[in-house]
Amino acid sequence: MPLPPPISAPARQTIKAAFEDLDRTITPADSRDFRVSTLAQVRDAALEIERQLAARGSLRNMRRLMPLFRGIEHYSKVIDVLCNGTPYLPWIWAPIALILRVASEYVDAFEQIIKGYSQLAESLGRFELLGNAFLGDSEFQQTLAVFYADILQFHKHAYKFVRRSGWKLLFLTTWGRFQRRFDNILEDMKRHEALIDREANARNIAESKEMRQDIRRWREQSLEQVSNLDGEEAAKQYQSIISWLNMDESDQLAIFESISAEGRKHPGTCSWVLKNPKISSWLQSKPDMSVLWLQGTPGSGKSVISTQLVNFMQASNMFVIHHFCTYLYTSSTTYEQILKSLLMQLLRKDGDLVAHVYEEFVLGKKSPTVPALERLLQLLFKSISNEPSKAEYVWIILDGLDECELEKQARVVSLMNQVASDRSSPGNTTCKVLISSRTSSILSNCLRKKQTVSLSDEKDCLEEAIRQYASQRLQSLEQKFHQLHISPGEVDHIVRGIAKKADGMFLYARLVLDYLSTNIFYSGDEIMTSVNQLPEKLGDFYRKILLQILTHLDIRSENRVKSILSWIAFAKRPLKRLELLSAITFSSGDPEVTNLVPEYILDICGPLLEERGDTTLTFIHVSVKEFLQTPSSSLTITQEESLQEHGVATVSCLLSGLQVFSKVYPEQARYLRVIKGLHGFHVYATEFWTEYLLSSVKFPRGDPENTSPLLVLACKLADTLSETSSPAISEEAKSPPNGLNDRMSFLRQHPILYEHVEAALKGRSLKRLEAELFPETNLDGTWRSPKKLAPLDGISAMLTVYQDTVRSLLDQHDYPGVTAEELELFKSQFRTSAFTCRLKSCPRATLGFESEKHCLQHEMTHIRRLRCTAADCKFPPFVSPQALKMHTSKYHSHGLLPKSIRSIQVSPKTIGILVYQKNPSDTRQNESLPQKADQKAQEGQAKRKLTVQHNEDSSNSALSSVDQSATDTASSTTPQFFPIYCSFPNCVNITDESFNSLCAAHVDHYQAFAKKDLDLESTESAPSTLQTIVETSGEDLTPPDEPSVGRNVTSLEVLADENLEQMAKLQLPEGTDAYVTSTLTNGQIQSPTSTSPVAEPNLSVFGPPPPMTPGISIEKLDDEWDEEGEKKIFHTGRLSGSRKYRCPTFLWPNQGDDLYMLDMDCRRILKDQYTQFIQRGGWLAPIHVKSSDEKRFLMTQTLFYHAYSYEYVTIVKARNVFRQFGHRVIEGGRPVHDDYRVADARKQLKDIKMMQIEDILSGNDRIKKRFGIVARRSVVQAAKLVSERHLDAKATAYGGIENIPNDEIANIMDNALAHLEQTYKF
Repeated sequence: MPLPPPISAPARQTIKAAFEDLDRTITPADSRDFRVSTLAQVRDAALEIERQLAARGSLRNMRRLMPLFRGIEHYSKVIDVLCNGTPYLPWIWAPIALILRVASEYVDAFEQIIKGYSQLAESLGRFELLGNAFLGDSEFQQTLAVFYADILQFHKHAYKFVRRSGWKLLFLTTWGRFQRRFDNILEDMKRHEALIDREANARNIAESKEMRQDIRRWREQSLEQVSNLDGEEAAKQYQSIISWLNMDESDQLAIFESISAEGRKHPGTCSWVLKNPKISSWLQSKPDMSVLWLQGTPGSGKSVISTQLVNFMQASNMFVIHHFCTYLYTSSTTYEQILKSLLMQLLRKDGDLVAHVYEEFVLGKKSPTVPALERLLQLLFKSISNEPSKAEYVWIILDGLDECELEKQARVVSLMNQVASDRSSPGNTTCKVLISSRTSSILSNCLRKKQTVSLSDEKDCLEEAIRQYASQRLQSLEQKFHQLHISPGEVDHIVRGIAKKADGMFLYARLVLDYLSTNIFYSGDEIMTSVNQLPEKLGDFYRKILLQILTHLDIRSENRVKSILSWIAFAKRPLKRLELLSAITFSSGDPEVTNLVPEYILDICGPLLEERGDTTLTFIHVSVKEFLQTPSSSLTITQEESLQEHGVATVSCLLSGLQVFSKVYPEQARYLRVIKGLHGFHVYATEFWTEYLLSSVKFPRGDPENTSPLLVLACKLADTLSETSSPAISEEAKSPPNGLNDRMSFLRQHPILYEHVEAALKGRSLKRLEAELFPETNLDGTWRSPKKLAPLDGISAMLTVYQDTVRSLLDQHDYPGVTAEELELFKSQFRTSAFTCRLKSCPRATLGFESEKHCLQHEMTHIRRLRCTAADCKFPPFVSPQALKMHTSKYHSHGLLPKSIRSIQVSPKTIGILVYQKNPSDTRQNESLPQKADQKAQEGQAKRKLTVQHNEDSSNSALSSVDQSATDTASSTTPQFFPIYCSFPNCVNITDESFNSLCAAHVDHYQAFAKKDLDLESTESAPSTLQTIVETSGEDLTPPDEPSVGRNVTSLEVLADENLEQMAKLQLPEGTDAYVTSTLTNGQIQSPTSTSPVAEPNLSVFGPPPPMTPGISIEKLDDEWDEEGEKKIFHTGRLSGSRKYRCPTFLWPNQGDDLYMLDMDCRRILKDQYTQFIQRGGWLAPIHVKSSDEKRFLMTQTLFYHAYSYEYVTIVKARNVFRQFGHRVIEGGRPVHDDYRVADARKQLKDIKMMQIEDILSGNDRIKKRFGIVARRSVVQAAKLVSERHLDAKATAYGGIENIPNDEIANIMDNALAHLEQTYKF
């Protein structure tokens, strides 16, 4: 008995790694079943599933799996040596039965998995021939191991799909994302398949070694590329979801950063939280303690604790999502915003969930209503686990929930209780919720049965934490204490006194420490005495601070302090320092002010204010705002009075701007006012002046008094706008209001003001933003520059001038009359003011961005059109989901392209000749197969019977090209014969070639059909297994579940004419001759020895082939002369004028001065357009580079790389490429202007414009509401005809459609809609 071959260590390691990776994914119960499963059991299970499906009326062709089982059987016999003594072998087939059984519950998923497995079968058949011969080779063993890893990789993904919670809902989108990786697995198997063939030939040992290295490099690069493409696609889909939700996360980021910064300043003060038993239990990956309530009084450090918990969990790789509510940002306290915030964080965890939400909701055009968001959030929580073998945990932290409205508090808690109610199990998700807030009646009722951590019960821990906080703060006073001769022991005594006095309130300790740092003391005793005398309650402390501020201030000064505090309390958003000073300056209502208020006034209120990291000013705590609104405060502020004052300030700022930003105002004086910060409030005023004006309406009491300062100033503003910029109000702004605020009704008694308020509201609408951002499309799908429309109103025009001024100053390094410090302060404070979002009500309309690029990227998220999410796609957004899906299916489909075939009906009475040629891309016929198989194929090669039905239309017959070099080679070598595989679908048996390329098992099918004795006139078609498919593609693209008869040969031509004897010789392109011998005996086919078996096939796929005219080459038959196009290119392929090709060109030896290009370069720059041209039957007269000398020539020209040396390389004439693709291959090419066929280019450009118009009309909301589906089509077609007539008229007027301006296209669209409105009265 022969000894087993030695086992390669790298091969065993590859198999082990693949096995362990899959084993970690499989649940323990399924893993036990896999270890004892046999291939026969899996085959029987597949047949049983087929019977069950048949009983349910959902029969699927399970026979497609039989080639897989045969291939696995052959492969398992070979790899058994590598798996000996291990549990690895059954895992090749064991998961199949389970995956099919679970997937059979969902027909669409079942079909996709069946197709995937059937595609895996194609690469396993050759192991029957080569396994035993090369098993001892270590390199061959490594190839076997790679096949094992690829098979298990597919098992892993399919298993994760069917075992995921909610997989039926997510399958289609998640499988679509996996398709790219699956194609990569198939490509890897095909490359190793070709490698096996090379290794089988001793002459190719060196080449196979080099090829193996190339495959390894390709595998690493392809995996990285696939990962990058998936990431880029998910990022684009995520951006589309943000646009769908109308979500801006900047507020949450600012809130979290400001609170978290406080915790970073004083490390260790929250460490006690992790030692708390309840919190520690909540942090563990266990199902208990699902909801925890962290409650405490104001200022006890709840928010800081929450941020520190988030940071700790993120550092520990725990998946935590969070939301913080605060009065500073009104949007953060809305229920809808909380749902959106949690949703976006969940989606960042898993690209599959992103794909599902994008397909189901964005493309499905479902509105993001609150109920829809609630259901979606619950679904995502259940489906986020993608590891079937273990439970997934998600931690949720909600802080400041007590600052939300009362009814919303209950709704949030109810939702959190629902998502946290599911218990842990493998493959499911467990949610654990922590709610941090003050005590309220609503929360106490909703959370009464939940675990609670009350900070009032943690006084000892809080006192120690406050002691650490105070000790760190007092280190800044170390020099002062040294001068007072205070010892470290006395400092520690002071620290302990402060901690005890604070009684668990960090805020109180902060106020005490601020008091110590701002007052004068002579001894440590004085400090302790002062601390003991401070008020014990927080409200009393605030009253003491406010009293100290107001002492010795007159009434006017007190009102100014009140103005400062009211701006901090009720501003629409937190203001920066210079913004606040500008707002206070204009609060007096005087637009003629010339100086900014002094900065020291903010220091007076310093004890109650703090400056955050983003330079905005806020209260030290929300409790300060609450105290200032109570009667016990010596300086009470009210929201109503504050909003009136703020409205006056915004209108005054705009009135001042009308003068300063006019054309007649001196530029230097304007720049100085802007740098000094006097108009720093301008962006805020532009955004909110209408809101302040409309908010002054009191519906129960009627209209506001005509004498109110705000209304008087607003009317003055409107009058000034009418005098200075009346032409700026366009007809669009004057159009009837469409859903504008109902509060505008009270302004009708002030018609001029009404007109300008309406214009301001509509001037920065979403519709206008889309008109400005949405680019026109070139013929090749690229974008033109966005349009800049004239401002609709004077306020928007004034904002444009202000922002242009700021941009200009940002580029200055110095300016006369301004110090370098002042200029740098201006840049730091107002850089973002130059780049703000143009959509009103967007938070970024006042916050802005650091650069114009980021601003434009943000604005694109507002567009309601749908953008393609494929990587590197340059097509503009689409109007409807249908248009986007058609584009994706056409240009970015991951599936295999349909094979181009021509079916010929078979009849025994017809006479024909079929000339066969080797398909070079079919690795199953590689010349490196064993010699015995080669000899067997040669014995059966002589003649085969075939009957073909006569084709009377000679124009439908095509002649495949044979390269000149191939013919020369054939004339000097003996014809080679290769084994022919059975042409029955998915059959991998080698036929003896005695009967129509069918193996013995499938000959009976043909004989049953031949008995029908069909005549020439019969319309009955042959069975699908007997259709002779004349392939014209050099690449096998047929999906495995479709018939692929004849895939072993590539037909040059079927000649079924009775006058074949008259066609003695056919001239092929490039001067290649191929002789076809006429044979008049029934059904005989002779393989011509004059044609090389390695000649390239014709790449024509769709469309009618060229006529078979003897003596005329195909290239000349397709030669269309365009007189205008000939002016752009010379006969050698060189371009006229300044035109340049986008890819390298070169001269080819012995071909004169003609310029050539690499076919792969054309595919790279033209992508799908080139592929589709070839598939439709396009012909560019390629030259196939085969010899090593020719390839070395390309390498020396740095046009070709060694990694492609084993592949087929094709070059094409540059002239032919330009004639076909025109401006697409020209740098900066323009449609029509740089096209060869000008008439065709104009027609194509017109078709694109009409398609865009039709898409816009079809997606119009008013048309959808007014008409049904059938009537809508007729209405759209009627409007389309009107648009086409207008378009033709404009093309005539402008001398061509390519010269029509974008504005005229928009007018044509408006005219079409106006025609519909007038005709159908809607």
